[in-house]
Amino acid sequence: LVERIAGRRHSSAGSIDEYCGAINNEAGRLEKLVNRLLEWQQIEAGQKRYKLEPGSLAEVARSAVQLLKPQAEAKNVSIDLKAAGGIPEILFDRAAMTNVLENLIDNAVKYSPAGGRVTVELHADDAQVFAEVHDDGIGIAPADLPRIFEKFYRGSRGNREDVRGTGLGLSLVKAAMDAHGGKVEA
Repeated sequence: LVERIAGRRHSSAGSIDEYCGAINNEAGRLEKLVNRLLEWQQIEAGQKRYKLEPGSLAEVARSAVQLLKPQAEAKNVSIDLKAAGGIPEILFDRAAMTNVLENLIDNAVKYSPAGGRVTVELHADDAQVFAEVHDDGIGIAPADLPRIFEKFYRGSRGNREDVRGTGLGLSLVKAAMDAHGGKVEA
């Protein structure tokens, strides 16, 4: 697209805006990928540090849902947040937990069909706070379940459905949850 703009091989001024938007989206996607690779390198080197502070997981979930609403709406997928009353503050690294929830919600949206629904539920018991992300997407093949949290692993259904991804997101989710003394499961 840059070559088309530079070579003046575009049909109108409007197409330049369209090309620039596409270039910006791809640059953002590549930046995210580089940041994920750098984060994984820090984790593997034992240099990743989490800053645990008291905070509201409900607030982080609300922000993640708001951030991903435009992506969901573009696919005609609805996102709902259900937070039971009395979710206590917990100690967590806000940036890491934001990435965890955004990744899980993003995956749910990507793998859901048009007209689908993604639900994020928060609840707590006496000792723990739980965040659950549910969708009515294509699901994960049972044979893939044991490996979905491995670095660079992509399930067979994701490849078949031509959904973009690197296979890093869920491994980063697991690493963050392990570092927080929590767990993630599918």
